[in-house]
Amino acid sequence: MSVYRHLYTEEDHVFSVLFHDNKITKMPEVRKHMHSGYEIYFQIAGKRGYCIDEQFVNINSGSIVCIAPNTIHKTYNIKNCSFKRYYLFFSHAFIKPVLLLYQHTNLLSVFEKKYSILKPDKTVFSELISLLKTMTVIYDKKDNKSIDHMKCLTGQFLYLLSAQKTANISRLKKPMHEKINEIIKYINSQYHEQLSLKKIADGFFISPFYLSRLFRKETGFSMKTFINIIRIHEAQLLMREKQYSISRIASETGYESISYFDRAFKKISGVSPGVWKKNNL
Repeated sequence: MSVYRHLYTEEDHVFSVLFHDNKITKMPEVRKHMHSGYEIYFQIAGKRGYCIDEQFVNINSGSIVCIAPNTIHKTYNIKNCSFKRYYLFFSHAFIKPVLLLYQHTNLLSVFEKKYSILKPDKTVFSELISLLKTMTVIYDKKDNKSIDHMKCLTGQFLYLLSAQKTANISRLKKPMHEKINEIIKYINSQYHEQLSLKKIADGFFISPFYLSRLFRKETGFSMKTFINIIRIHEAQLLMREKQYSISRIASETGYESISYFDRAFKKISGVSPGVWKKNNL
């Protein structure tokens, strides 16, 4: 199977573990959202894009993304990049009894910031994978004994992560330039307007040449490509949620020309808007 999803919910005690292979099962586009619990994405193969608290990062195989409660985020596909990953979610009520067993270790240290990105060594990587595989197997039982076992496994998983945080903190990318963060927020809120490198540079009192270099350095994208990614993702969401024509969706997402929208859509999604809509509705 390509997806294993086990969800345990009892009052505010929530736990979920998932394995996903996007070569077999495609993931739907989702809007930015947040949860009241703790989330961990474990990238075991390929590459996946993440937008967390208005910052964009591409995560490669062997990396772990830990997202703190109430942090706005979304994930997105990177063109021509397949991926495999585990996803772990748990509420504070679920993990609270385990925290008492590790009183001398801060199991939630990786969640002290809005998000952390870790890259464990091969030995720890293998141990973490083994724990996740065990979780997906034993949780089918869904009885009190297996739930207690799951809590213990989650505690072991977090213990290994807490030891990795200090070892990997120096490897993390530096935070984006504050000005770039402001520009990303601006693009996310104004993608439906007519945007250009010059217009944005003038609005933020930066030379277009300097902004172009800085933006690519910090995000890995050119300004034009980044704007198109935001617009096309929004267009895909409109296709799912509204019965709009392709021309109206193009207009709603900032494209004056339907032909340019079509070219941009194909470049980002790999197929035309019409084909994407047919395959995803």
